Formats: sequence, structure tokens, C-alpha cells
Amino acid sequence: MIHRYQHTEHLRVGVSRCACDVCRALGDAATHNGPEHDTRIDQVLQFGERTLHILGGTTRCARVMMQTLLGRNDLTGLRVAELGAGTGLMTQALAVLGAEVWTTDQAPVLDVLEENIERNLTPEERSRVHVMPLYWGNMSEIDALKSASAPGLDLVLGSDLIFAQENNGALVHTVHALCPPGKRFTLAYTQRFAFEEDFFVDLAQSFVEESWSEEGDVSVFTWCRRA
Repeated sequence: MIHRYQHTEHLRVGVSRCACDVCRALGDAATHNGPEHDTRIDQVLQFGERTLHILGGTTRCARVMMQTLLGRNDLTGLRVAELGAGTGLMTQALAVLGAEVWTTDQAPVLDVLEENIERNLTPEERSRVHVMPLYWGNMSEIDALKSASAPGLDLVLGSDLIFAQENNGALVHTVHALCPPGKRFTLAYTQRFAFEEDFFVDLAQSFVEESWSEEGDVSVFTWCRRA
């Protein structure tokens, strides 16, 4: 008998099953193993009237965040930085909606990010996207981003960022450095490990939660930096 959370397409392409704390506790009942967590390397996604062809795949968190952005009408001219952009789904969605975006990730993955931007965005949209290397906690790269985005960012965001415990302290430091008082940080998140709670505790030292929404097992939080 095939469990209702198994998906033949995932089994066919040999995608590894999730082994996080939640999935180990619940077994096949964990939603991380379901079809909504599509991990195929080549994906075609609809964003409003636009079709985005993403090389390298996307996460469910990024896809939920993308649809959250689609419901906003205040992004034109907004100055946004994406942390851990990966294959750039949110960056492209932001550009389509009129934002100016500084999209960042570790230097070795920027080639794929740039290829997706080139294949999916118009020349005008690409002119508003700036690709920069950023290792969280690296002050020289943080300062370079702050200089490039002067006079400052309106919003910092990311999706599916806190599953690696060793990186979360540096991520909190980076968010603090990029968000002055009154500016916002938005994160799409799906629970995997108990240690992830430490990230939220650390963030709450200088940010206050403004909004929260949920779609299935993905939550989207927005925090504002305290004065």
C-alpha cells in the first residue's frame, strides 16, 4: 500500500526522502516528503501571467513566498535584498513586480542564479537586479552590499534559510547589519529541527514580529527592527 504522502514522480527520479527531526518523528506522514515539496532540478512555474523556467529547482518555501509577493501592490521602487537566493525565484518575482533587488548568495552558486535571471527577465527587469556574493557574517561583503544599496534597503528577505545550525548565528548578525531601525525582514520557513527555535529567540532581541501567515507547513513571518 502506497502511503498518501508518497509521490510516484519523486520515487521515479530518485529524490532522497527528508531526514529532518520532524520527518523522522512522523515517518511518511511528514509533509516534507509530499509532492508539494517538489525538488526536481528543472522547474517551470507560473507567476501571474509570467512563466518562469528555473534551472536548479526551487524550494516549497520560495514558491509560497513567491505567491505571497504576488498579492502585494507596494513593491514598485522598493529596495530589497534577498539572502541565500539560490536559483533566484524570489529575486525574479520581485523584479517582475517592480522592485530593485540586490540578490545574494555564496560566490560558487552565483552562475546558476545569473543564468536564471538572464533567461526569465526582460532587459528592463534585469537592469534592476544586482547580483552580489554574500557569506553571512562576512563584514567586508556586508559592507559592500550596504554601499551598493545606499541610501539603504527597505526590506531584507529570504526563504528556507535556517536548517543549518552552524550558519544561523551569522545569519542573525547579517540581518541585524542590513536592517536599521524601522526596516523589515521577511522569512518563509518550514520547521525541520529543534535548534531552529534559537534563531527566532536571537532575532527577537532586536526585532518585533509584525505579521505571520501560513500555507500548509510553510510559515511566512515579517519582523520590524526596533528603534
